[in-house]
Amino acid sequence: MDHYRSLLKNNADEYQSTRQANFIAALATWKLTDSSNQIQLANEDLSDETYDTMYNSACVLLSSAQYAEAEAKLRKAEGEKENFLIDCLKFLFSSMSTGIGRRRRYD
Repeated sequence: MDHYRSLLKNNADEYQSTRQANFIAALATWKLTDSSNQIQLANEDLSDETYDTMYNSACVLLSSAQYAEAEAKLRKAEGEKENFLIDCLKFLFSSMSTGIGRRRRYD
């Protein structure tokens, strides 16, 4: 676990949020598959940076029987995904109204 934390701490590039999401997913899986293991979570282990990290953090909380916190995290993730979809739709509609992406008809 410490090696993974070190990897997250010592690397910063466009894949950082993906690494963070995968780390949190690994934490959740580890806690669910090995109930005897007492994983000590650090404050920076769980993240609200992206939808994926929020969702995976909620899974860690669920595996620790922190149901109220997990539900709050899942609701926040749901809101994040809704905001992302709304932004995508706005971009799509604005692109259509300005002619970006329109196909020309040739008679």
